[in-house]
Amino acid sequence: MVDITFLDTPEAAEELRLSPRTLERRRLTGDGPPFRKFGRRVVYARQDLHEWAAAQRFSSTSEAQAAQAKSAIKTTKSQPNRFRRTHRRGHVDQHPCSPTTTRGQKMALNIGGNGNFRDIVKFNAKQGKWFHRHGDVETEIEPPTMLVDLANIVTGWLLFLEGSPPNRRWDPSINVAAPQASDSHKRGFAVLCFSKNYFGGVAELSSCSMHLCNAFKDLYAEFENQHGAHSGQLPVVSCTGTTAMNGKFGTNHKPTFQIIKWVDRPADLPDETPADPSEIWKGGSSASSEPPPAPPPGSDTDDLF
Repeated sequence: MVDITFLDTPEAAEELRLSPRTLERRRLTGDGPPFRKFGRRVVYARQDLHEWAAAQRFSSTSEAQAAQAKSAIKTTKSQPNRFRRTHRRGHVDQHPCSPTTTRGQKMALNIGGNGNFRDIVKFNAKQGKWFHRHGDVETEIEPPTMLVDLANIVTGWLLFLEGSPPNRRWDPSINVAAPQASDSHKRGFAVLCFSKNYFGGVAELSSCSMHLCNAFKDLYAEFENQHGAHSGQLPVVSCTGTTAMNGKFGTNHKPTFQIIKWVDRPADLPDETPADPSEIWKGGSSASSEPPPAPPPGSDTDDLF
């Protein structure tokens, strides 16, 4: 009887000195090591990992680049359409937590069904730094003080792939979770923010980072406690610092937020959800089809609110 050692995704990633997210992405694109599925559980045979790693050996940079280019062509042809969408303007959307595409070119993010491009504000949990992207230009900014439209925040399942638009399935409401779109989708959120000083007006903050999501869970709880006394107003939120979070993948940073005041909605901030209506889960065709209740906070899917 052949003795086969199986490893889960984090163990296989450690064996190859890759990140678990890289392995998840390669499962989708088809250019990673062979894997097996036992029900919903994904595992890798250690021997398959070693054979795949041996096949990645090259004698020169040009040889490696040629192999990567060939793999990219094969991957593009084999990916499902939902991971290969391009904008009508010819741009490919980008993971909002990644500053560049695989070719080093920064892309704007297409938000909503009207084809408009919004500015992006994002938090890099690994670096503990904030960034603002306007068009093709991305700059680091100080920890912002900004109006956060928590009244219109959306939650759901997000998947980011380099060089492809984010695949998102938004919850039908803040209290009802959509079904998980795939094993690789993570719980996340999107919200519109406003600050003329830090990013010149309206920008979208969207993420499935565990540490940023947990920070927003805390912020939303504070919003829920206070908003009854501030009818029709929105909170001004200040990022007062970060907390170092040590884990098996190194040190990351969780931002600390504080509501410092409440103000009326500015005319430049639309009273609308940042979600594209086509990405909101509508349920099955049956009239009796009901979405599942939102999973409890603290589960291993990093669910929100």
